[in-house]
Amino acid sequence: MAREHPYLFPGVEGWDGQWYHAIAHDPRLRYRRILIPALAYLLAAGHDAFIDTAYRAVILLFFAFGAWWLARLAQAAGRPVVLGTVFFFLPASVAAIDRQAIDVGLLCFCCGFALYTRYVKNPRELYAVLLFAGLVRETGLLLAAAYCIWLPLRREVRSCVVFATTAGPAIAWYVFVNSRTLPDPGAGAVAVPFAGVLDRLVHLIDYPEGLIAGLLHGLDFLAAAGVLLAMPLLGIFVWRPGDWLEALDYGRILSPLLFFEALAGLEGPLFPALAPLCMVLPRFGLQMASQALGVLRGLLAGA
Repeated sequence: MAREHPYLFPGVEGWDGQWYHAIAHDPRLRYRRILIPALAYLLAAGHDAFIDTAYRAVILLFFAFGAWWLARLAQAAGRPVVLGTVFFFLPASVAAIDRQAIDVGLLCFCCGFALYTRYVKNPRELYAVLLFAGLVRETGLLLAAAYCIWLPLRREVRSCVVFATTAGPAIAWYVFVNSRTLPDPGAGAVAVPFAGVLDRLVHLIDYPEGLIAGLLHGLDFLAAAGVLLAMPLLGIFVWRPGDWLEALDYGRILSPLLFFEALAGLEGPLFPALAPLCMVLPRFGLQMASQALGVLRGLLAGA
């Protein structure tokens, strides 16, 4: 990646986006969340000089599909199609704009999943959505699991067997990767009930002193509370303290949950459905606002 001359912040190792970018240069790194890096590698035909552009193009492609599927969802529910643009303001999307994280890919497939299971019957496209979702990140397998639990309740056992095969490629890839790479140091740790959320709510992030620090702490608290309101079981019982580092971490990871909660507002009362998402978004807005101001200052200085 050195030939791309990336900007390096002093004393910072980097963030998720740069690791996926590196994998796109060499998919033999065999990371589990392979779909977006692999697509970038294929789009660039394996040429390092084109990987940077290809990776960004793949991220933009998922933005396009996500907004398109969300617009179709809104239309099917009798809402304005312009609601498709909301996709750009969801936590995973903001993280992808800011840091090129791959969570926008799973959020995109969540939009497709909601469309094809709720409003539009298209088994082939739904199969593709479930097949690729697990290759974006591990939590994508929850979509296939949920659908395969729901189908037997409708006495569609044959369909359940068929759609259960969508998890096969992802599981096979995980087994392959795990057999050839070192284990995740934190993978074996056991989560203590309430430990993660209490750690985040009690121990504040060390921001520079001043009024802005108080605002950041308040919005961090609001974001954590919003995620808990959306999903108490996973948020309280599964995550370890280190998993609650920043709102941009847990907010983007649980974007699918916040999205599915908000979808209830398409056909029912808006406030209860949108409350968790509205509690999380201000922290993301502040993160992007400070950067937008920096860009604006740079443009004005250059002018």
